[in-house]
Amino acid sequence: MATAAEPGTDLVANSPNAGAVVAAGQAPANSSMMPVVSSDGISLPKVTEILAQPAVRKAMPAIITLLTIVVFLIAYSLAKEPPYRSLYPGLSEADRQAAFEALANAEFDVKINSETGDLTISDERYHEARIFLASRGLPKEGSAGGMGSLSEDASMTTSQFMEQVRYISAMEQELARSVEQIASIQSARVHLAAPKQSVFVRNRTPAKASVVVSPFPGRIISHSQVEAIIHMVSSSVPYLATDDVVVVDKRGKLLTDANKASSNRLNSGQMEHQQSIEETYRSRIDALLASVVGADNVRSEVDVSMDFTETEATYEEYDTNGKGVVPRSEILTSDSN
Repeated sequence: MATAAEPGTDLVANSPNAGAVVAAGQAPANSSMMPVVSSDGISLPKVTEILAQPAVRKAMPAIITLLTIVVFLIAYSLAKEPPYRSLYPGLSEADRQAAFEALANAEFDVKINSETGDLTISDERYHEARIFLASRGLPKEGSAGGMGSLSEDASMTTSQFMEQVRYISAMEQELARSVEQIASIQSARVHLAAPKQSVFVRNRTPAKASVVVSPFPGRIISHSQVEAIIHMVSSSVPYLATDDVVVVDKRGKLLTDANKASSNRLNSGQMEHQQSIEETYRSRIDALLASVVGADNVRSEVDVSMDFTETEATYEEYDTNGKGVVPRSEILTSDSN
């Protein structure tokens, strides 16, 4: 039932629900100014009220700066290329070409460093690429590692002990490659025992080395080649004498026998003297037996072992032939009146 209202009064309508009263003459002019009510009936603050607070206004520049930095970092991470690592530093040209073709055919994202020329691969597939090349027998010359690997995984937090271990390992690989350059040697492995040296000369510990060599099938390693390996290794490592280098083949045979090594260390003058002595004895034997059995029926070989050990002694003698002490200096002074 509708009722007429007097002028200046509001028209009120009763709803079926008790307590729900709507003022028809006071409709909200702006719905955005109404408070936000949650499902539990709790009134939540509006965004404009939050932004109008003094603390929020003071922190607004910092918030905008932080959001700008976050957006910039996200955009930079999306636009930046993945990090690349050098696959095998120091590869030969032939192995580099073969490795590049194998990786490209296997759909690896391989690139060539314009500065060093090394093959680089993304960090995510680095180990996968190394295993793939190993399955293809690459690199064939075993050029991985060495001094070029010292720049890999370099960090300011690396301890001095780890740096020393990496340096010795790189030296072993470099020496092994040098030994493999000998024509009759198929593969080689070098082990160095180089302790940390003291600043005092009398407390220094000499270094030691062992070399394991594997010749090509059907070839042997001569004593001159063994001697060359010994001198090359001893000359490459500080405080390493030739007597402290041991060479062993893959069958476990010691190639640096003490007696053979001493004969191989003769210089050219000593070798010529030894050969002249052997030739003298051989000619005497031939002349002695030729008169008995005939010159064409005599063949002799002489092997002479000579000891070229030298001893140096320095002394000064002041009393010669028991004549008393000989003066080292004499000064004559004369006075005239």
